[in-house]
Amino acid sequence: MPYKDPAVARAKARENRLRRRVEKTCVECGAAFYPGQHNKIQCLTCWNLNESTLTKFCTGCKQRKPLGDFASGESSCRACRKAYNRQHRQNNSDRLHAQKKAYYETHKEQYAAYGRYWNAAHVEQRRYNERKNRLAHLERERARGREKAARRAARDPDRSRVQSRRWRAEHPDRAHAIDARKRAVRSAAPIVDRVNRMVVADRDCWTCQICGEPIDPTLTYPDPGYLNIDHIVPLSRGGEHSYANCQATHAQCNAVKHDKIPVEETTHGG
Repeated sequence: MPYKDPAVARAKARENRLRRRVEKTCVECGAAFYPGQHNKIQCLTCWNLNESTLTKFCTGCKQRKPLGDFASGESSCRACRKAYNRQHRQNNSDRLHAQKKAYYETHKEQYAAYGRYWNAAHVEQRRYNERKNRLAHLERERARGREKAARRAARDPDRSRVQSRRWRAEHPDRAHAIDARKRAVRSAAPIVDRVNRMVVADRDCWTCQICGEPIDPTLTYPDPGYLNIDHIVPLSRGGEHSYANCQATHAQCNAVKHDKIPVEETTHGG
Protein backbone atom coordinates (compact mmCIF):
# COMPACT_ATOMS: atom_id res chain seq x y z
CA MET A 1 0.00 0.00 0.00
CA PRO A 2 1.24 3.51 -0.77
CA TYR A 3 2.29 5.55 2.22
CA LYS A 4 -0.24 8.18 3.41
CA ASP A 5 0.94 11.19 5.32
CA PRO A 6 -1.16 11.50 8.49
CA ALA A 7 -1.20 15.29 8.25
CA VAL A 8 -2.50 15.15 4.68
CA ALA A 9 -5.16 12.59 5.68
CA ARG A 10 -6.33 14.79 8.55
CA ALA A 11 -6.49 17.85 6.32
CA LYS A 12 -8.48 15.98 3.72
CA ALA A 13 -10.89 14.64 6.31
CA ARG A 14 -11.40 18.15 7.69
CA GLU A 15 -12.05 19.44 4.17
CA ASN A 16 -14.66 16.74 3.63
CA ARG A 17 -16.38 17.61 6.91
CA LEU A 18 -16.49 21.31 6.01
CA ARG A 19 -17.90 20.44 2.61
CA ARG A 20 -20.71 18.43 4.19
CA ARG A 21 -21.58 21.10 6.74
CA VAL A 22 -24.80 22.98 6.07
CA GLU A 23 -25.42 26.44 7.38
CA LYS A 24 -28.39 26.67 9.77
CA THR A 25 -30.34 29.42 11.48
CA CYS A 26 -30.38 29.72 15.26
CA VAL A 27 -33.88 29.04 16.62
CA GLU A 28 -33.44 31.69 19.33
CA CYS A 29 -31.61 34.69 17.86
CA GLY A 30 -31.95 33.90 14.14
CA ALA A 31 -28.22 34.14 13.41
CA ALA A 32 -26.61 31.86 10.82
CA PHE A 33 -24.23 29.22 12.18
CA TYR A 34 -22.66 25.87 11.43
CA PRO A 35 -23.90 23.13 13.82
CA GLY A 36 -21.32 21.45 16.00
CA GLN A 37 -21.29 18.36 18.17
CA HIS A 38 -23.68 19.83 20.77
CA ASN A 39 -25.17 23.04 19.39
CA LYS A 40 -27.34 21.57 16.62
CA ILE A 41 -30.22 24.09 16.73
CA GLN A 42 -28.57 27.09 18.41
CA CYS A 43 -25.58 29.23 17.61
CA LEU A 44 -22.57 29.01 19.89
CA THR A 45 -23.48 32.28 21.66
CA CYS A 46 -26.93 31.07 22.67
CA TRP A 47 -25.53 27.65 23.57
CA ASN A 48 -23.01 29.24 25.93
CA LEU A 49 -25.86 31.23 27.45
CA ASN A 50 -27.54 27.93 28.36
CA GLU A 51 -24.45 26.80 30.23
CA SER A 52 -23.93 30.10 32.09
CA THR A 53 -27.54 30.73 33.21
CA LEU A 54 -28.68 27.10 33.65
CA THR A 55 -31.60 27.81 31.35
CA LYS A 56 -32.68 26.51 27.96
CA PHE A 57 -34.61 27.91 25.00
CA CYS A 58 -37.86 26.05 24.28
CA THR A 59 -38.52 25.55 20.57
CA GLY A 60 -42.24 25.14 21.25
CA CYS A 61 -43.25 28.23 23.23
CA LYS A 62 -40.14 30.24 22.18
CA GLN A 63 -39.26 31.10 25.79
CA ARG A 64 -36.16 30.57 27.89
CA LYS A 65 -36.93 28.32 30.85
CA PRO A 66 -34.99 26.56 33.66
CA LEU A 67 -33.29 23.30 32.80
CA GLY A 68 -35.61 21.48 35.21
CA ASP A 69 -38.54 22.13 32.83
CA PHE A 70 -36.89 19.99 30.13
CA ALA A 71 -36.49 16.26 29.84
CA SER A 72 -33.04 14.93 28.98
CA GLY A 73 -32.19 15.53 25.34
CA GLU A 74 -35.43 17.40 24.55
CA SER A 75 -35.48 20.80 22.87
CA SER A 76 -39.05 21.64 23.99
CA CYS A 77 -40.21 21.97 27.60
CA ARG A 78 -42.40 19.40 29.29
CA ALA A 79 -45.54 21.55 28.96
CA CYS A 80 -45.07 21.95 25.20
CA ARG A 81 -44.21 18.29 24.79
CA LYS A 82 -47.32 17.29 26.73
CA ALA A 83 -49.53 19.58 24.62
CA TYR A 84 -47.98 18.21 21.43
CA ASN A 85 -48.52 14.60 22.50
CA ARG A 86 -52.14 15.31 23.42
CA GLN A 87 -52.81 16.93 20.06
CA HIS A 88 -51.02 14.10 18.26
CA ARG A 89 -53.20 11.50 19.99
CA GLN A 90 -56.36 13.42 19.05
CA ASN A 91 -55.33 13.78 15.41
CA ASN A 92 -54.28 10.12 15.07
CA SER A 93 -56.66 8.40 17.47
CA ASP A 94 -57.92 5.79 14.98
CA ARG A 95 -54.45 4.79 13.81
CA LEU A 96 -53.03 4.64 17.35
CA HIS A 97 -56.00 2.60 18.56
CA ALA A 98 -55.55 0.13 15.70
CA GLN A 99 -51.84 -0.20 16.46
CA LYS A 100 -52.51 -0.75 20.16
CA LYS A 101 -55.18 -3.36 19.42
CA ALA A 102 -52.92 -5.19 16.96
CA TYR A 103 -50.06 -5.22 19.46
CA TYR A 104 -52.35 -6.55 22.18
CA GLU A 105 -53.62 -9.36 19.93
CA THR A 106 -50.05 -10.54 19.28
CA HIS A 107 -48.91 -10.22 22.93
CA LYS A 108 -51.87 -11.52 24.93
CA GLU A 109 -49.79 -14.01 26.91
CA GLN A 110 -47.28 -11.32 27.95
CA TYR A 111 -50.12 -9.02 29.05
CA ALA A 112 -51.75 -11.79 31.07
CA ALA A 113 -48.46 -12.81 32.72
CA TYR A 114 -47.63 -9.24 33.67
CA GLY A 115 -51.16 -8.72 34.99
CA ARG A 116 -50.85 -11.76 37.28
CA TYR A 117 -47.44 -10.60 38.47
CA TRP A 118 -48.63 -7.05 39.18
CA ASN A 119 -51.78 -8.18 41.02
CA ALA A 120 -49.73 -10.50 43.23
CA ALA A 121 -47.16 -7.81 44.01
CA HIS A 122 -49.63 -4.92 44.57
CA VAL A 123 -52.60 -6.41 46.43
CA GLU A 124 -53.42 -3.30 48.47
CA GLN A 125 -53.00 -0.99 45.47
CA ARG A 126 -55.28 -3.19 43.37
CA ARG A 127 -57.98 -3.18 46.08
CA TYR A 128 -57.69 0.60 46.41
CA ASN A 129 -58.04 1.04 42.64
CA GLU A 130 -61.09 -1.23 42.57
CA ARG A 131 -62.78 0.67 45.43
CA LYS A 132 -61.95 3.99 43.79
CA ASN A 133 -63.39 2.83 40.47
CA ARG A 134 -66.57 1.52 42.10
CA LEU A 135 -67.14 4.79 43.96
CA ALA A 136 -66.51 6.82 40.80
CA HIS A 137 -68.99 4.72 38.80
CA LEU A 138 -71.36 3.60 41.56
CA GLU A 139 -74.59 3.43 39.54
CA ARG A 140 -72.87 1.63 36.67
CA GLU A 141 -71.35 -0.96 39.03
CA ARG A 142 -74.70 -1.52 40.74
CA ALA A 143 -76.41 -2.05 37.38
CA ARG A 144 -73.71 -4.54 36.36
CA GLY A 145 -74.11 -6.36 39.67
CA ARG A 146 -77.87 -6.65 39.21
CA GLU A 147 -77.46 -7.95 35.65
CA LYS A 148 -74.85 -10.49 36.76
CA ALA A 149 -77.08 -11.70 39.62
CA ALA A 150 -80.06 -12.02 37.27
CA ARG A 151 -78.03 -14.10 34.79
CA ARG A 152 -76.73 -16.32 37.60
CA ALA A 153 -80.23 -16.83 39.00
CA ALA A 154 -81.62 -17.70 35.57
CA ARG A 155 -78.77 -20.16 34.91
CA ASP A 156 -78.99 -21.99 38.25
CA PRO A 157 -81.92 -20.78 40.42
CA ASP A 158 -81.45 -23.36 43.18
CA ARG A 159 -77.78 -22.53 43.72
CA SER A 160 -78.53 -18.82 43.57
CA ARG A 161 -81.23 -19.21 46.21
CA VAL A 162 -78.87 -21.09 48.54
CA GLN A 163 -76.13 -18.50 48.10
CA SER A 164 -78.59 -15.68 48.77
CA ARG A 165 -79.78 -17.29 52.01
CA ARG A 166 -76.19 -17.87 53.15
CA TRP A 167 -75.20 -14.27 52.39
CA ARG A 168 -78.23 -12.87 54.24
CA ALA A 169 -77.38 -15.04 57.26
CA GLU A 170 -73.77 -13.81 57.25
CA HIS A 171 -74.66 -10.12 56.68
CA PRO A 172 -78.00 -9.47 58.43
CA ASP A 173 -77.45 -5.71 58.78
CA ARG A 174 -76.70 -5.18 55.10
CA ALA A 175 -79.60 -7.46 54.12
CA HIS A 176 -81.95 -5.45 56.32
CA ALA A 177 -80.72 -2.18 54.78
CA ILE A 178 -81.26 -3.55 51.28
CA ASP A 179 -84.78 -4.71 52.16
CA ALA A 180 -85.61 -1.29 53.60
CA ARG A 181 -84.42 0.46 50.47
CA LYS A 182 -86.43 -1.92 48.29
CA ARG A 183 -89.58 -1.16 50.31
CA ALA A 184 -88.89 2.55 49.93
CA VAL A 185 -88.51 2.17 46.17
CA ARG A 186 -91.73 0.14 45.91
CA SER A 187 -93.59 2.76 47.95
CA ALA A 188 -92.13 5.60 45.86
CA ALA A 189 -90.83 7.11 49.12
CA PRO A 190 -87.94 9.59 49.04
CA ILE A 191 -84.62 7.96 49.97
CA VAL A 192 -82.55 10.44 51.95
CA ASP A 193 -80.01 8.22 53.78
CA ARG A 194 -78.57 4.73 53.49
CA VAL A 195 -79.90 3.70 56.90
CA ASN A 196 -77.90 1.19 58.94
CA ARG A 197 -79.95 -0.40 61.72
CA MET A 198 -76.93 -0.73 64.05
CA VAL A 199 -76.38 3.03 63.87
CA VAL A 200 -80.05 3.60 64.70
CA ALA A 201 -79.90 1.12 67.60
CA ASP A 202 -76.80 2.80 69.07
CA ARG A 203 -78.44 6.20 68.72
CA ASP A 204 -81.56 4.97 70.57
CA CYS A 205 -79.44 3.21 73.25
CA TRP A 206 -80.86 -0.20 72.27
CA THR A 207 -84.25 0.74 73.68
CA CYS A 208 -87.54 0.08 71.93
CA GLN A 209 -89.09 3.44 71.08
CA ILE A 210 -92.62 1.97 71.20
CA CYS A 211 -92.74 -0.01 74.45
CA GLY A 212 -89.67 1.49 76.17
CA GLU A 213 -88.15 -1.90 77.02
CA PRO A 214 -84.47 -2.72 76.22
CA ILE A 215 -83.60 -4.64 73.07
CA ASP A 216 -81.38 -7.70 73.37
CA PRO A 217 -78.66 -7.45 70.67
CA THR A 218 -78.07 -11.23 70.78
CA LEU A 219 -81.58 -12.08 69.56
CA THR A 220 -82.08 -12.83 65.88
CA TYR A 221 -84.96 -13.62 63.56
CA PRO A 222 -87.56 -15.10 64.15
CA ASP A 223 -87.50 -14.15 67.84
CA PRO A 224 -90.21 -11.46 68.39
CA GLY A 225 -87.81 -9.38 70.50
CA TYR A 226 -85.00 -9.02 67.97
CA LEU A 227 -83.94 -5.61 66.69
CA ASN A 228 -86.13 -4.06 64.02
CA ILE A 229 -86.20 -0.62 62.42
CA ASP A 230 -89.52 1.18 62.24
CA HIS A 231 -90.35 4.17 60.05
CA ILE A 232 -92.08 6.68 62.32
CA VAL A 233 -94.14 7.94 59.39
CA PRO A 234 -94.67 4.75 57.34
CA LEU A 235 -93.33 4.66 53.82
CA SER A 236 -96.81 3.82 52.56
CA ARG A 237 -98.08 7.04 54.14
CA GLY A 238 -95.49 9.31 52.51
CA GLY A 239 -92.64 8.94 55.03
CA GLU A 240 -89.03 9.21 53.92
CA HIS A 241 -86.28 6.64 54.29
CA SER A 242 -83.88 8.56 56.53
CA TYR A 243 -82.29 8.41 59.96
CA ALA A 244 -84.65 11.15 61.18
CA ASN A 245 -87.68 9.01 60.30
CA CYS A 246 -86.32 5.71 61.71
CA GLN A 247 -86.37 4.34 65.25
CA ALA A 248 -85.26 1.13 66.95
CA THR A 249 -88.06 -1.23 68.03
CA HIS A 250 -88.79 -4.84 68.84
CA ALA A 251 -89.96 -6.84 65.84
CA GLN A 252 -93.27 -7.61 67.57
CA CYS A 253 -93.84 -3.96 68.52
CA ASN A 254 -93.20 -2.90 64.97
CA ALA A 255 -95.64 -5.51 63.67
CA VAL A 256 -98.35 -4.28 66.06
CA LYS A 257 -97.79 -0.65 65.05
CA HIS A 258 -98.00 -1.67 61.36
CA ASP A 259 -98.64 1.39 59.17
CA LYS A 260 -100.09 3.73 61.80
CA ILE A 261 -98.49 7.11 62.47
CA PRO A 262 -97.94 8.35 66.05
CA VAL A 263 -100.94 10.69 66.03
CA GLU A 264 -103.33 7.98 64.92
CA GLU A 265 -101.85 5.50 67.39
CA THR A 266 -102.33 7.93 70.31
CA THR A 267 -105.91 8.71 69.27
CA HIS A 268 -106.74 5.05 68.88
CA GLY A 269 -105.27 4.24 72.26
CA GLY A 270 -107.25 7.08 73.94
